[in-house]
Amino acid sequence: MLTSILVYLILGFVLNWWHPGWIIVVAAAFGCAITSIITNLTIELKKSDKENNQPPQG
Repeated sequence: MLTSILVYLILGFVLNWWHPGWIIVVAAAFGCAITSIITNLTIELKKSDKENNQPPQG
């Protein structure tokens, strides 16, 4: 997110692309959300696989 804000500011100051540049920040937010969802699902699947593949104790 910080990188997207820096790119937005650079595009705004250097090329005066303030209006189309804001799309970068929105796209970065969606990218972070999608990455977070995929990462959390992967972690949960690995946890459930480990729990289901352990031999019974006792």
